[in-house]
Amino acid sequence: MMSNAIQFSPYKPVEMFDAFVDKSLQLTIVEGVVREYQNAKMWCETEFRFPESADVLAHYRRACIESLLCELAKQHPEFRITTRVNARRNCSHRLVCCGRVILTQSLVEHEGLLPREAVYREGYARDPQLYLFVEKDLPQEDVSLYGIITHMPLSGKENGVPAFVDIVFPDEEYKVILGRIPLLDRFPRVMGAIAATAQETIPDTLQAKLRAREEKA
Repeated sequence: MMSNAIQFSPYKPVEMFDAFVDKSLQLTIVEGVVREYQNAKMWCETEFRFPESADVLAHYRRACIESLLCELAKQHPEFRITTRVNARRNCSHRLVCCGRVILTQSLVEHEGLLPREAVYREGYARDPQLYLFVEKDLPQEDVSLYGIITHMPLSGKENGVPAFVDIVFPDEEYKVILGRIPLLDRFPRVMGAIAATAQETIPDTLQAKLRAREEKA
């Protein structure tokens, strides 16, 4: 991993992110998000009937992913986690720090979109990115880069799997995405493992149904 003293091009956020967040750590992030998608769906459908299970899923999934960030910090000393409260003081979020990179996570409605406007997200974007992407000179050596782990579930019954897990970098006005890392494309084996697991469980399910029918007969 590169030293904090190295300066980066103010127009290449992905390059700066990769310098401070090792690929193994990026893999850990995307694997964790995918896992919590599965865990959240399983828990909600076990604890509640439909439609209550569907109603609570998004809220519980968010809690699972936010808690995941704390677990990452326990397992990887490169991550540092702080808890912040929003401007209305009615909700908290985790702030992940790794080198000169700071991250939050959010659900989005479509790939390639920034999460809805929020005072805390706009603040994180405005302070570091103001120096990274507006000033003509290279950014100061201690200026941080703000990125957001964005994700969205597949539709229908497949909503226990994310359609994508991206890291996006907003501009200082929180209007434009200056760079994007599609983690599922970068680490395709993560989704491949899910597909393999699903294929392994199908025969067991079919055998159980066949046995039940034979016993009834």
